[in-house]
Amino acid sequence: MGDLCHKTIFVLDHCKLMRELTGVTIEIELGNRPGANVGYFQFIPSVMKSLWNCVAESTLEYARILWDLFGDERLIRFIASHPQKAISLNDWSKAQQSMIFVQEAFAAVGPPLNTPGSIQTGIVLAIKALSEPTPFQTRYISGKGDTLSSKPRLINKGRIVCVTSCLVDFDVQEFVLSSLGKNNAAALNTDRKIPIDELEFVLLSLHPVGKEHLSRVLTSPSQEISPFAKFETVVLTPPDFHTRIQQLCVAHHDLVTTTVTGIPMKEEANASSSLNYDVTLFHPRLGPTNESQLLKWAGPTTPKGVGTNLCNTACRTTPVEVISRPTTCLSNFVLSGRSVWLEAVKKVSKANCNVLMAHGGEIWMHVMETTRNVLEDPPSISEGSGGRVTDYRIPDFVEFMKQNMLAPFPQPEISSTDKNRRNGDPPAVKPFELSKQRLWRKTIFWPITISGSILFSLSVHLETLLKLFPSDTLDELQKVECDKAFWSLMAIEARGDPPPVSSLQLKKGHKKDEQWRVVYSEIESFLRANLHSPAHESVLECFMESRHDEEKNTEKESDSKSTENKGKRSGSNGNMKSESFSPPPQKKLRLESGAEPRTNLLTLWRLKTEKKSPRILPEGLKLYAHLKESQETSAKPGKS
Repeated sequence: MGDLCHKTIFVLDHCKLMRELTGVTIEIELGNRPGANVGYFQFIPSVMKSLWNCVAESTLEYARILWDLFGDERLIRFIASHPQKAISLNDWSKAQQSMIFVQEAFAAVGPPLNTPGSIQTGIVLAIKALSEPTPFQTRYISGKGDTLSSKPRLINKGRIVCVTSCLVDFDVQEFVLSSLGKNNAAALNTDRKIPIDELEFVLLSLHPVGKEHLSRVLTSPSQEISPFAKFETVVLTPPDFHTRIQQLCVAHHDLVTTTVTGIPMKEEANASSSLNYDVTLFHPRLGPTNESQLLKWAGPTTPKGVGTNLCNTACRTTPVEVISRPTTCLSNFVLSGRSVWLEAVKKVSKANCNVLMAHGGEIWMHVMETTRNVLEDPPSISEGSGGRVTDYRIPDFVEFMKQNMLAPFPQPEISSTDKNRRNGDPPAVKPFELSKQRLWRKTIFWPITISGSILFSLSVHLETLLKLFPSDTLDELQKVECDKAFWSLMAIEARGDPPPVSSLQLKKGHKKDEQWRVVYSEIESFLRANLHSPAHESVLECFMESRHDEEKNTEKESDSKSTENKGKRSGSNGNMKSESFSPPPQKKLRLESGAEPRTNLLTLWRLKTEKKSPRILPEGLKLYAHLKESQETSAKPGKS
C-alpha cells in the first residue's frame, strides 16, 4: 500500500489533437472474392488508425498485463481530459477494476471531441484521485485492534501517465507541483482524503509520423523536481508508442520475460507435419538474480527424478501477444489441465526446473527444486555447500572469531594537554574504523579451506610462524621463533627431501626444486601480508637473506657436480678399464688447512646472531658450543 505500484492513473487527452491519423498504413483482409481463385484475398489499402485508437489499445494492454499478474493488488484508473471538465472512466472499487468494465467505458466516452486540447483538468482530477483511499487503504485506516500509537502512518504514493500532443507552450512541471501542493493542503482538513507522499509523473507527447518535431517538449529522463515528485518526458510516434507502454509496465512493476522455445505445433494446412514455435510470457521477478530467460519445451510429462520434489516459488504469467496462434495453443493446452515442463537451453545447473500449470483459470510458473528441498535439514558446514567442499578450516575459524570479538570501546581519558579540545569532538580514529582495519589485517591472508594453501599442511614446522606472525607486535624471542620455523624447512630441503605435504596439493610433474619454490613463495606472501611493525619487516628480511644464501649454495653445488661429471667423462675416454675398477671417492671428514668452511644452517645462524640486529643472546650463553669446539679441533693440521 505504501508502494508506487499500488496506484496508477492514465490521463488521456480526449480532444481535437487525438483525432489526427497516425500516418501508418494498415491492411484489412476482406476474405475470398466470389469467383476468384482459392487463396486469393482482397485487402482494403491505405487505412490508418487515429492517435486515439493507438492510445486506447496500448493503455488497455498495460491494464491487461497488470490485472493478469497482480489481480486487484495493483489498481489502475483512466481519465479522459476535456477543456471544461475531465471524466473518470472508473474508480478504485474492485467491480470497476476489470477489462470488460473499462472497455465499455471507453466505448461510452466515444471518439475525441473537436475542441482544442487541454490536459490541465485531467491532471487536477488525477491528483485528487490519488488522494482517494483504495479499499486496501480504507481497511488499513479503519483496522480493528490497532492503536494509533502502534500503527505506523499510512504512506500514500502513486503514478500518473499523461498522454497528449504538446503543441502549445505549457509548463507542465510547474502546474503539477502547484496542483499537488493545493491538493495536499486540502487533504489535511478532511478525513476522506489522504495527502500524497510521493508522485511519479510521466508525460508522453504523441504525434503522427513526421510531425514529432512540432512537440514543444523534449525527451528527458526521470528527474526529481521536488523532494516528493519525479518528472519524465518522452516524445513518441505511433509505431513506437505500444512498445514504450510495455517498457513502462515492465519498469514500473519490475517484470521479466520468459520465452518458451521449441513448442511443437501442427500446421493448419498439413496436419501431419509440425513446426516449433516460441511464446514470450511476462511475469514478476522471482528473485534478485532472476532476469529474462529462454527456456526449452521439455514435454508435458514429468522429467525423471522431479515428480516428488517441492515447488520453491511460483508466480502468475501472462503472454506478451494475446491473439497470436502459438500463444492461443499454449494457453489452451495449459488451461485444459496439462502441465508443461521447461528446462534451460544452455544447462549450467540442473538444480531448478520450471513448470507451467493452471490454477483457477490462471497460468502460473513454478520453480521446482530438483536437489535438496526446503523441508530437509540444512547441510552441515563440514559437508560444504552441496557436499562438494569438505576441508573448511573450522577450528581455525572458531579461534579466529574468539580472537576478534567486538567489545564496547572505552571512552578515552582527556589529558591536561587536551583540555582545550572542544567537548563532543570525535576521536581521531573511530572505534568502528579500528575494527575494520584489524579485520582487514587478519583476513588479508586467510584461506577458507585447507587445500587453499600449502602452509597449513606444514603446521608441524610452521605452527609458531602461523600463530605468532599475524599478531600486531613481536618481541625478540618471538622473532627468533619465527626465524626457526622457516629454517626448519630449509634443513629438510638441504637433506634433499621433498616438501612434507600431500602430493595432491602440488601440481603433478613438478620437480623438487619447483615444489620448494612454491612453498617458499607462499611463505613470502604470508609474511608480506602481515607487515604490521618493524619487527615483522626484520623477519621478512631474514627470510629473504636466508633464501638468497641458500640459492647461492645450491648453484655452487650444481656447478661443482657438473664439473666433476665432465672430468669423469673426459678421463674415461683414455683409461676406461682402470677407471671402471677404481673405488668411489671417499667423503672427507675434515677440512684442509686454510680452506673456508662450507656455509650451512649453523653458519647462517651464527651470522645472524653476530649482527647488530637485536638478536643478542644472554651473556655467558653460546649456541651449540660443543659443536663449535669439535669443529675447531677437527680442522687443526695433523688431526684426523
